[in-house]
Amino acid sequence: MATLEAPPMPLRLHSGPFVNEPMIDFSREENAKRMRAAIEKVRAELGREYDMVIGGKRIRTAEKIRSINPA
Repeated sequence: MATLEAPPMPLRLHSGPFVNEPMIDFSREENAKRMRAAIEKVRAELGREYDMVIGGKRIRTAEKIRSINPA
């Protein structure tokens, strides 16, 4: 098993004070439209069942586990 080591010094991605801001400007109609389309795509996939993968083989069981994890 591989183990990652921490970088030797703090990693800085930007300079200046921290500011919360959206990654995408949803006031632009193109961005809002693409997000709505993505949400609809995910909604269409809700409730699907997935096989377990054990030892590289797909396994389907009669018993089910309902996952409501939002992640």
